[in-house]
Amino acid sequence: MPDLSGMTLEEALRALEEHQLSHAILDTTSYNPNFAYQTVIEQIPASGSFVKQARKIYLSINRSGYKMTQVPFVVGKTLRQAQPALRSAGFTVGKLTYKKYIAKDEVLSMKFRQRNLEQGDQLPLTSIIDLELGDGTGGFEIEALDRDSPLHSSYRKRDTL
Repeated sequence: MPDLSGMTLEEALRALEEHQLSHAILDTTSYNPNFAYQTVIEQIPASGSFVKQARKIYLSINRSGYKMTQVPFVVGKTLRQAQPALRSAGFTVGKLTYKKYIAKDEVLSMKFRQRNLEQGDQLPLTSIIDLELGDGTGGFEIEALDRDSPLHSSYRKRDTL
């Protein structure tokens, strides 16, 4: 039995034909980054095994990439809660940027390749997700009313009633 590992599907089929063996392709459910797209990552029986002519050889073919998975929506959570949630789902936490906001380390937004992520978005496993966090220095800004504005005079009238 020849070693088909790492061969393209076309090369593997030619090798099987030369040895007068048939084939069946197993579900391509896994992705292995060490192999190119559409190459053989596993064969049954294994290479080096003695097989009779016309025996069916089962091939597992590498997918084009990691499967798409729903990203846990961590906006509103703390960094301490967000990191393990993203990691356990198979994602990588990337760049952390801080923005003026009242709550320190609260996740304000999630981004993948500069694009904001929304609830329900799906990405390939191992994708790098950047987080924008509150820096804890922000507060609420109250805009002062101009004394000559109509709003200011209506408030002043209420005070005198």
